[in-house]
Amino acid sequence: MSQLRREVGFPYTIMPSTMMVVGEGGLAGVSSLCGALNGASSAIFLMRGGLERERREAAFTLIRELFNWYEQTPLPDYRPKAPKFEIIRSVSRSPLCHVSVSTWCKKSKFKSFSKERSERCAWITGAVAKKTVELLNASNEGTFTPLYKLSAGTQSCRSCHDQGSVLENTRGLMDCGGCHFPERAKHPKI
Repeated sequence: MSQLRREVGFPYTIMPSTMMVVGEGGLAGVSSLCGALNGASSAIFLMRGGLERERREAAFTLIRELFNWYEQTPLPDYRPKAPKFEIIRSVSRSPLCHVSVSTWCKKSKFKSFSKERSERCAWITGAVAKKTVELLNASNEGTFTPLYKLSAGTQSCRSCHDQGSVLENTRGLMDCGGCHFPERAKHPKI
């Protein structure tokens, strides 16, 4: 929002962006949705969304692409010019803060309240901001094409658990394996 204020001006100069601070730490420190995705999704909807179905769906398509990218890409893929630490990448398989952080902690061997984890999340925020600008620019230029699809495992889960299916007990569009992989290994064959 601050860059939009500087580079575009009105109407971004009158929008209350301080409310987005609530996204910190996965929404007020709860570690639910990654704060970078929360802020980026809000920016995408602000710029491309609206009440009309077509505008809303266009924004949702960009947001879903951002989430799928986040879940499937070794992140952070952004590195500042003068990093405080060297940060290794990991694939979160989830847009949830606590899953993303836990996955990275397991791979990096750093603790979740370490300075390295804090630096990692700053890099993630930079990576998400960069990807968001790329998506918005492609949308603006009419060249946007979704590249990231739901994983094969998630598509398989949805075949039984999504709308109109045998169980129809979820609405999820995020990678099921990020949280449910251990259970999936024991999943009964249908």
